[in-house]
Amino acid sequence: MSNNADQLKQSLLQENNVNIFDVFALLYLYCEPIFHTIRPKLANTDTYRHFILDVQKLQGSTLPPARNALAPLDLGNRMTLASSLCPNSNQSNFDLQCFTLLRAIDGTYDNMSARSTNLSNFPTMPQHLNLNTEIARVYTKKPSPLHSLVQQMITHSSGNGGRCGPLRTGIDMGDYLRDYVYNLACLTLPAGYKFDFSGLESSVRLCFPDDLGNCKIALFPLIDQTSRMETQFFELDSQNKRPFLITGLTETDKVAAQTLDILRQLSKQDVTVVIFPELSVPEGVRRAISRALEQGLYSSIKMVIASSCHEQLGNEWYNTAYVFGPDGQLLWQQRKLQPYTLMHYEAERLSSFAKFADYDLYEGISTEPRVIVVRDTPMGRMAILICSDLLRTDSHRKLLFDAGVNCIVVPTMSAALKPDFITAAEQFAIHSQAMILVSNACAVVREAASEGTTKAKVSFAFLPAYPSIRWCHCDIPPGQCPNPQCCEDFIIRLGSWPLNFE
Repeated sequence: MSNNADQLKQSLLQENNVNIFDVFALLYLYCEPIFHTIRPKLANTDTYRHFILDVQKLQGSTLPPARNALAPLDLGNRMTLASSLCPNSNQSNFDLQCFTLLRAIDGTYDNMSARSTNLSNFPTMPQHLNLNTEIARVYTKKPSPLHSLVQQMITHSSGNGGRCGPLRTGIDMGDYLRDYVYNLACLTLPAGYKFDFSGLESSVRLCFPDDLGNCKIALFPLIDQTSRMETQFFELDSQNKRPFLITGLTETDKVAAQTLDILRQLSKQDVTVVIFPELSVPEGVRRAISRALEQGLYSSIKMVIASSCHEQLGNEWYNTAYVFGPDGQLLWQQRKLQPYTLMHYEAERLSSFAKFADYDLYEGISTEPRVIVVRDTPMGRMAILICSDLLRTDSHRKLLFDAGVNCIVVPTMSAALKPDFITAAEQFAIHSQAMILVSNACAVVREAASEGTTKAKVSFAFLPAYPSIRWCHCDIPPGQCPNPQCCEDFIIRLGSWPLNFE
């Protein structure tokens, strides 16, 4: 048994005025310097499965039942906790045991849990995203002698070039233990799904405004006519339905130039994040966006969700959204989880969809493997659901709830966002406090809304704790859209969110 193990157990047993948060801090201090040896073990599927089971066992049988993390622990409680750490000749096993107990405490007690009981208090949540400590699931730091000592040691280590820094504040998310304790979600993956979860590099996070209230998000329509889309139809299947694909745009170079002009205009208005709609950014446009960002042409834009396109990989087609960072680097990509079905009677209502009206159609895309990608960003824990993926009540919805996602980006191409998209946004927000950003193409929505209204409701944002949503309107007739002039109406500024949106 190592000296470190001895010291750790003795600290648990000898200190009289110790609470669970002190134990958490002590384990944190022990695990932080050696986390680089713990993390690879968790990458092994079998080890991770046992790790989750051990965490759940500790939560159910070993941890004191009190929900108050500041309540003093008696000797019996401390002996029980110490007994869960059983050093043997394998130091690496002991290190993993320490991290297992650390994660069990992290997921159990209100003062440091990643899912506070207060999160269910939906109507009274006062702020957006992770600016509020409860929404952010920030570890509440209460003063205690042991915690203060740990904090001093961590800060001192950081000041001398060490890897340690202050305990989590919900602002900085990096590659240190404090982030993986926070980020490591105990999830049960539904059959057929995989989960890809991580944070963004510091070089990306630090580019965002310090005050997220000044963050501007553009839900920009981009494609205003379906005639600009190249469509491919396949043979009827056994159910008399026809698969289809949007294989590109008829004027890719023109759309690419138009897209760069849009980004230029948005950058002049200090927009931070741009979200383009579904099926509007094929590879040629995507390359142009990446190159322009790499050249530093748009100083204020820190993230572009280029969403999405039908693309072929091998023998399969996918509907894929791409996310680019401030230097044009690919941050992640998300594939659509469920093909969209377009019924013939829906297509018959729109003249621009006449070529879709002969049969019931569906996207001829593959959904295997179904990978849910989640990233911790300065805007919150973010995931992308492409169009109808938001509407379905499949297992991926619960997976995102359990992962603590609080920012859902929804690129879509739909003739109507009401009522299904609104209902889905509200349901998701009630469970997870997620902000929903729906960026729709105006190619069909304006035609569908042409009768009885002067302004089409193209896109919208839904923010938890507010009574309504923020619509992005457009009153320009189809085919007459000088896109850059749309900029102002399609920009959401988080810090000035009014209470009286219609």
